[in-house]
Amino acid sequence: MLLLIGLSLLGSTTRPDLIRGRCVRVLDGDSLEMEGPTGPFTVRLSGVDAPEWDQPWGRAARAWVEELCEGRMLTLDVVDRDRHGRLVARVRSGRIDVSRSLADAGLAWHDERYSRDGQLRDLARSARRAGRGLWSTSKPVAPWDHRARRSADASEVAEKDATTPSVFVANTRSGVFHSASCRNAGCRNCRRHYARRADALAAGHRPAGCCRP
Repeated sequence: MLLLIGLSLLGSTTRPDLIRGRCVRVLDGDSLEMEGPTGPFTVRLSGVDAPEWDQPWGRAARAWVEELCEGRMLTLDVVDRDRHGRLVARVRSGRIDVSRSLADAGLAWHDERYSRDGQLRDLARSARRAGRGLWSTSKPVAPWDHRARRSADASEVAEKDATTPSVFVANTRSGVFHSASCRNAGCRNCRRHYARRADALAAGHRPAGCCRP
């Protein structure tokens, strides 16, 4: 109830869960930055998951949504709010349902973990059979799997840093590195650790003048 009251203040139409707003910027293939009467807010397209920016077809998905949405007044059928605070909504640009348009073009997965939309499912499957968009590539990686792998890689790097004896310590802000025994090695931004001098240099850091490691 509180969510619906809050949404109505953004610029409601005749239904309390329908709001109107202008798309200021397309953040990626499934996220929009909007402007309503009470200020800016962010929207996540419901029912689909577009490729991440660093995946194949990620930029194409964003360009598709930009063509449909950027600078336009959109109608949002709000279904939820996600853990990042974004509104989750089915978005219409004129008569076009943006989620269905993406799925039909082969530029997003139907996210069946959260959506039971039969038409969205059928559009995504039809695009896959026809080899449209991302389905024209062999073995496309679902964005949720891509995010999980990226998170696992980051955790592995952090774990390696924590268990590898620190001989050199790099300042992530200034880019310089110190020997672990240097009096400046404990600075606030000295967060990356290397077992070898060559590793610090290969990562793009430069020796600190204070200790010449």
